[in-house]
Amino acid sequence: MGKREKSERPKPTRQITPGGIVLRAFLLASILWFFVPWFWNLLTVSGCGFFDGTPASAERQLASLHRRLETGEPGFMQKLHPEGRLFCHSFYGFSVVNVAVSTTPGSDLRRWAVRELEWVIASAEECAGMDEFPRFTTLRPKGGIIPAAQANLLRAGYVLLGGKREDIIREFHDVSGLLFAEFMKTQTGSLETFPRMVWPVDNSCALESLRLHDVLFGTTYSRACRKWERWMAEHLDARTGMMVARITKDGRVVDDPRGCALSWSLAFMPGYAPGLARSQYAAYRKRWFVHVLATTGVREYPEGREVIMDCDTGPVVCGIGAAASAFGIAAARANGDREAFGRMLRGLEASAMPSWSLAGAKRYFFGKFLLADVLAFWAKTVRVWDKPGREQSWDFAPIQTGGGWWVVVLCAGLLSAGAALLGCIPVRRAVRAVRCGNCIWDKRARLILAVQCAVLFAWVALSLFSWLVALVLLAVVTAVEERLLPLMNNREAQA
Repeated sequence: MGKREKSERPKPTRQITPGGIVLRAFLLASILWFFVPWFWNLLTVSGCGFFDGTPASAERQLASLHRRLETGEPGFMQKLHPEGRLFCHSFYGFSVVNVAVSTTPGSDLRRWAVRELEWVIASAEECAGMDEFPRFTTLRPKGGIIPAAQANLLRAGYVLLGGKREDIIREFHDVSGLLFAEFMKTQTGSLETFPRMVWPVDNSCALESLRLHDVLFGTTYSRACRKWERWMAEHLDARTGMMVARITKDGRVVDDPRGCALSWSLAFMPGYAPGLARSQYAAYRKRWFVHVLATTGVREYPEGREVIMDCDTGPVVCGIGAAASAFGIAAARANGDREAFGRMLRGLEASAMPSWSLAGAKRYFFGKFLLADVLAFWAKTVRVWDKPGREQSWDFAPIQTGGGWWVVVLCAGLLSAGAALLGCIPVRRAVRAVRCGNCIWDKRARLILAVQCAVLFAWVALSLFSWLVALVLLAVVTAVEERLLPLMNNREAQA
């Protein structure tokens, strides 16, 4: 009988506080908030929602990106990349145009996009004036091709959507005329990015803006596009047959083909160089794609070349470049490669740690890298602006990689289920402690509970903290209360 009573006696449990219960519940909710949508996205991602149109969630995503642009996040991006602040604003503006051109003229979204572009254009011009570009006063256009090209393409989108501000339209005319004149003076059809340094990819936005100027105003600036296309086609890399990444002003090749440059170029070339885009994308698809299970990435360097990482490549893992793969999504979308587009999106969802705000906006890398979110959304929505829904699409051979899709789903499902199970364990222990009467409910514990609830309220209502930051703060407060409160209570009882 004594042995039975001993076996039925409940096991002792550590004392717990109300704040500890809140932390455990928040931990479980965070796991479910991350893993359930992540697993569902991997299971259902195909790219059709973006490939065949623009999903309803696009407006929420744009609103979220706008709010983040108004904070200090672009400044942090500037510390990571020489053009980080400018790219955050310009590619956000390109995304606004991508979404708006697919709507009917006069729609509310188009009117909002015109107002938004007025702000974005001013912000991009301000970025060009405060970053490193003002040092290059000897270049034409001033500051190099990057700021001039991207700001002018934003102006092209503004006019295309029906913008009426005379100063923006006048600047579009003036800069387009300047760019055309400078392009026609060059030997290579490309303008300098930095003094005596030419990256042909940096000219893509400028060339597309000149083509759109012709569409809108009947000019003949597209001659610069044909000059660029002709030079690039005549100077392809002998070994790979791809466009080179860097040249000198007189046309000497400095750097071989690079994945990030190819992906970026091919995202814009269907507009201003469709012929070269078609041949280059076919070779790019054959030589630069890396298929891993049910996903696809893009090489940064040709096979056999030493891998060197820099601010342009981003991380390079097993030859797959982060920047090359991110821009590769846009290249597949712009060139009508539906299968590769879906596989690249699946790779993005599998590797970029997506999370969701309470407003339903998606953020990658826990929302800590604004430029990654801006580029991802732009890549999903990219299109030829004056031909929305009519992008060129060719018959591509199916990508044969075996049955890796089910491996991805199985691993993701097991990981999600395991995380949810681990999240349930501390909640179960907390419930057990409460049932056994081992919960501290004194005045100090209630005060700390109020502090934790305030932190949660700030995260939920004001969106001041990401879930990870809030979890760390709660963990610190919980450690304080669960470790110190029992000690303080014991000392008071002994006194």
